[in-house]
Amino acid sequence: MLARAAGSAHHMPVLRRRAPDELAAAVGEYADAGSGLIALGPVTDHLKAVDAALQADGA
Repeated sequence: MLARAAGSAHHMPVLRRRAPDELAAAVGEYADAGSGLIALGPVTDHLKAVDAALQADGA
């Protein structure tokens, strides 16, 4: 959720400092709330989106 929120708000400091490390720990997993009510998809997709946003920003 952090990566999605930071990406939507173009908050590059969070994307640079926190999102990659936090997402890397869950690569290969599916991001959800465990209840089935919230499903955000594969963590790998979110990590790729963070990397793309950082590259576009020149980080």
